[in-house]
Parts: sequence; C-alpha cells; structure tokens
Amino acid sequence: MVKLGADHLPPGFDSPVDRKVATAPHMALVRLRMQQIARLLAEALLAPLARAPDAPLHLVNIAGGPALDSINALIILARAHAMLIRRPIAIHVFDARQDGPSEGGLFEYGTDDAVVTNLSALARGGVPIVAGSVTSSSELRKRMIAQARFRLFPRGLEGFAPLAERSGYVIAESRTAVVSEQVLLRPRAAVLSSQ
Repeated sequence: MVKLGADHLPPGFDSPVDRKVATAPHMALVRLRMQQIARLLAEALLAPLARAPDAPLHLVNIAGGPALDSINALIILARAHAMLIRRPIAIHVFDARQDGPSEGGLFEYGTDDAVVTNLSALARGGVPIVAGSVTSSSELRKRMIAQARFRLFPRGLEGFAPLAERSGYVIAESRTAVVSEQVLLRPRAAVLSSQ
C-alpha cells in the first residue's frame, strides 16, 4: 500500500503513521524501482506480443509478492498498446510467504545459489525476458543495509552480471534508482546472435 503514496492510501491504511511511512524519502525510491521494472518489462514485451497476437502471455514473479511490477507493466501496455494485451494473460507468483509480502526478493534477498538456480530454471524453460531489481553496491547502500534488519545482498551490476551469465542470461539493459539497479535480462545466445 505504501507504494501508492500518501495521497492515494485507501481508508483503513491511511492513519497518520501510514501516511508518514508513505512519505518517507526511501519510499519514493521504492516506487521508482517498481516503475522502472514495469517500464523495462512493458518495453521488452512490445515486439514479442506484436509478433504473436494470439499467444497467451504468462508473467512469472519469483519472490514477487503482490506482483506489482507485472500489474504495472500491463497497465503501461494497456494505456499505449491496448490491442497487444487482448489475449489470455496469467500472472504466476512464487513466494515463500503465503501472503506474499517479500516483493522484489530474488535478486536482492536471494543467495548467489538461489539466483543462479532460479535463473537457470527459467533459461531451461526458454524464458526470453527477465526483469528485476538488484541492490546497489554503493557505500551508501551498504551503510543503509548495515542498519536494517533485512538481509540484502548489495551486488550491484558488477556482482550480478556473472550470476546472470552463469545462468545463460546477460544484462541487456539497466536503470538506476540510487539504491538499486533495475535490470532486463535476455538469453545470452539471443543477444549474441543479434549482434
């Protein structure tokens, strides 16, 4: 709910404390992170959706919580390219928690082995587009993590790229949001063949 911003909190979630949390400076970065992932995903989907107008669209969220990146990518597509999403669409969410609060989890909270295992499974399944958020390796971010109770892996692009490559993917595009890097991954073979 806090990703909505203080002015958009629904009744029952708009107490003074809720509003204070929603207006905290780091929440703007959380919203930016989600927007960047949604845009990367929506832009990457344009060409494949146009090539296969009748094919179903399956979006998979690993440690995806409420799948807001997928939902927002669909909203972006609906606003600019509504015809492309007139097809069966399914959002599959895999999250360790039944209530799904750990959105953005795999690349930020997952161990190296968990990242490689999941990406390798996606590569074997032929998944052509992967988008996610990688925790920045900046000194500022490392100081923030040291004060938090969450276990984050501040890999940055330089630490994440080798994990993606071990799994058969490369970083095709990235966008920065101060404390994180949003990445779009494509299969290594597809990127090499297009060069």
